[in-house]
Amino acid sequence: MTSKIAQVEVIPIVAPEQARDDLDGTVETVIVRLTDADGRQGIGETDAPATVVKSFIEMPTAHLWSQNLVSLLVGVSKSSSWGWTSPAVLGLMIVSAALVPAWIVSENRAAHPLIDMRMMRIPAIAAGNMVAFFSGAAILASFAFAPALLEAPRSTGYGAGVDITVAGLLLAPQSLISLVASGAGGSLLARYGGRRLILSGMLTMILPFVCLAAFHDAAWKEVLALTVLGVGVGGLYSVVANVIVATAPREYIGVAAGMNANLRTIGGAIGTAIMATIVSSHVGPDGYPLDAGYTNAYWTLTGFTVAAAVAAMCLPGRSRWPTSTPSTPSPTPNSASSPAAP
Repeated sequence: MTSKIAQVEVIPIVAPEQARDDLDGTVETVIVRLTDADGRQGIGETDAPATVVKSFIEMPTAHLWSQNLVSLLVGVSKSSSWGWTSPAVLGLMIVSAALVPAWIVSENRAAHPLIDMRMMRIPAIAAGNMVAFFSGAAILASFAFAPALLEAPRSTGYGAGVDITVAGLLLAPQSLISLVASGAGGSLLARYGGRRLILSGMLTMILPFVCLAAFHDAAWKEVLALTVLGVGVGGLYSVVANVIVATAPREYIGVAAGMNANLRTIGGAIGTAIMATIVSSHVGPDGYPLDAGYTNAYWTLTGFTVAAAVAAMCLPGRSRWPTSTPSTPSPTPNSASSPAAP
């Protein structure tokens, strides 16, 4: 009876004169170790050449990117308490802005870039990243302030006066419908294409943001708008992730997906800070934000969503949607390639 193979391990055979640190090139012989489901192993040898490439972390580029993120996120997170025009926040923003082009230049010159800039210039990936940034700014900011909106006392003219437990229960439908929409969005991608689905998600999000800006004087209106928002959020995130995976070169799928999530988080931090600044700039004598604060904040989130929709229009349509993952054009991938056929 044939055992089912559970693991395949490819081991390059390196000539004695080839130092371990110089293992970066083609070796002519490899050993293949097979392990079945019962843990039994078998070893065989093949003369098929295999390319072995070391994985590198370019520390200068990594330092530039981390310093850029620290400067940006610290400045953004402290903007509501220090003030956007304070010397500390302005200085951090200037440092962050100066580090971005320096990081890009460093990545372009690196022999083994952490983020391949050629990949970032692929139209679908560039558009998907902009969608993630602007939608993250709108979505994460709305998530952060939805409980406060419901927990505010009725005397404010917009709050429901509920405690944190009831506010969580009122927001539960948004999470549930977002989960359902997430599964549906991924399954519809091949049929309708990324651009159409993401634009639909953006339009589904614009409507509740407009309603929250104009009509947030009753709890049922707020809950209904946030629930509809959950439909767009769930479908959007699943489709954008699939767009990145389907478009990125095979060797860079993880990097592309991680960068997209990174930009979404950065957008969320910026959007939340901007909303906090707008809301806290309109405070009544009782210490609670005025109605005008939430009105202006939700109109701002509507603008972020419109910007994401504009970016989504740059995505490929259904007729140009890739049916398989393309191979990478990069001559210096960061992972080992599969053994070539003899």
